[in-house]
Amino acid sequence: MSIFEQIIVAINTFLGSGVHGLSSASSNAALFLGLF
Repeated sequence: MSIFEQIIVAINTFLGSGVHGLSSASSNAALFLGLF
């Protein structure tokens, strides 16, 4: 896993858990894929 992915996972874990966490993870993953 790249450093960028590790940062995203850490941020998602920090922001919350459950549905909110999954929603944030999906949004950030989409943004990550869009940027790179």
